[in-house]
Order: sequence, then C-alpha cells, then structure tokens
Amino acid sequence: MESAMALLNSCAEARLHPRLDRKNSEPRRIAVFATDAQGERAVKDATQAAGVSVLRILPETVSAMPDRLGERPDLIVVVGSAGGTVDQLPALYDLAGKLGILLTAVLLSDEEQPQRGPAVEGMRRNTDMLVQATDEDFLALMLHWLERSH
Repeated sequence: MESAMALLNSCAEARLHPRLDRKNSEPRRIAVFATDAQGERAVKDATQAAGVSVLRILPETVSAMPDRLGERPDLIVVVGSAGGTVDQLPALYDLAGKLGILLTAVLLSDEEQPQRGPAVEGMRRNTDMLVQATDEDFLALMLHWLERSH
C-alpha cells in the first residue's frame, strides 16, 4: 500500500504538461471518396466549412491505386447516400488493408431510422466503420477532428 501511494505521489508531482500540451507535428492526411452527387456536395461543403485539406479519390482512379494517389493517406473516408454506387468500395477496402489504414464510411441520411439497400449493405461489408449522419455539420466536424488528432 505504501509503495502504491509513493507511486501515485510521484506521478502527481511529475511535470507532464510539456508532453501533453505539445501540438501534433503534422495533420493527418485524409483521402475522401464520394459515392454519389450528395456525397460530392457534402464533401465540398464540409471541407470548406472545416478548413480541411483532403486527398480526393475519383472513381476512375480507384483501379490505378495507389500509384495515382500521390501521398499516402492516414485514413480513407467514403461519403454517400443510400442511393450511391458502391462498386469501387471492395477495391478501396483492399487498398486500405494493404496500406494498413482504416476505411470509414459516412452514410448521409435525412431520416433517423437505419437505412437499408444495396449501397448500405456494400458500405457495411467493405468498410471498417459505418456512421449514419443526419446532421449536415457532422462531416465537417468529423473531418476537422480527424485531421487534427494525429
């Protein structure tokens, strides 16, 4: 008991602030792929609102990945609606696995009920995490914090 108290006291006296308050050395590089027009609009609005710079992945460049990607991303985010096209997601998911990074999907929805359909099932099968967002500001906030919390 006495040694545990000594350890706690030494931890309390330690000066951890220089390590905790140090800013990140560089922001995360986030690659974004939109599955449809709604996703494109959301990405454009979110990146402008959050002041975030993202690497855009276009449908025609997925098959040539990672050569056409340029710099290596730290994360891939897929954005779209339940009506989007998810044909490219298996290739993106495979790429993310090869790079050792996560692939997250943001499903845009006007409804609070869980969405269903082929696009949603494709997102579930080919991503590490699927988030359904009904709030228009969610994507901007998410990209902002993901970029800065490296």
